[in-house]
Amino acid sequence: MRLRVQRFEPGRDTSPRYQVYELEDPPGQTVLGALFEVQDRQDGSIAFRYSCRGAVCGSCAMLINKVPRLACKTQVSDVMEGATSNLQTFGTIDQDVEDWDPETEILVEPLPNFPVIRDLVVDMTRFWNALEEVEPWMVPAEDPPEGLERPMEHGDVVKLERLVGCILCALCSGSCPIVHDEPDFLGPAALAKARRFYEDPRDVRRDGILEMLYTEEGFEGCDLIYNCVKVCPRNVAPGGAIRKLKKDAAKLPALERGRNGI
Repeated sequence: MRLRVQRFEPGRDTSPRYQVYELEDPPGQTVLGALFEVQDRQDGSIAFRYSCRGAVCGSCAMLINKVPRLACKTQVSDVMEGATSNLQTFGTIDQDVEDWDPETEILVEPLPNFPVIRDLVVDMTRFWNALEEVEPWMVPAEDPPEGLERPMEHGDVVKLERLVGCILCALCSGSCPIVHDEPDFLGPAALAKARRFYEDPRDVRRDGILEMLYTEEGFEGCDLIYNCVKVCPRNVAPGGAIRKLKKDAAKLPALERGRNGI
């Protein structure tokens, strides 16, 4: 097996380059495992992020054979089978890599739409800032009686389960053409997180969340391309959450009048 890895260190390299490593391919090997093999036995200088190794922390998000994926969850054998990507391509995902042979090599590149710090490590500042913009915390009507919690109906809990499953890996933002083209767009993860609190019956902001995000930087800027749904490792379906925000906002005439300056 051959691993073709993008290498780049700003300030030292003038442009990204690709380095090829020859590896064994034991059964059950993941792309993250292959990167460890390279780092431990061939090239200790290669940089990448990881933590849990179990698709829980989201740290190892990267571009693998032109698809944003978690390296710890991606089996080498699955990548080598060469399943066709159904993503709408843009930027890095659309660029050809000279000498790359997808039949014999796995191509590993940094997650798109984020500045590269070094090799496969990207600067996530934009992602974290977007999350902060949507105010991802509960605003209750009042404090509960002392010693009591705020109960929820089971049906409301079920509604939130999918959205709560987000691990903040940023694969959705890395796959999004709008994030690529519009630097102020908040991105799928942040907007899905806003939907999580919109759905929470304990939060008093409900319509306020729609008003805050009814902008081109918010859910109005999303073209519902659904790359984010296709790459999400936890089936959060950010695009579906954004579609519901759009639908609910359309039911509020006051918001539409405000947008039109009436």
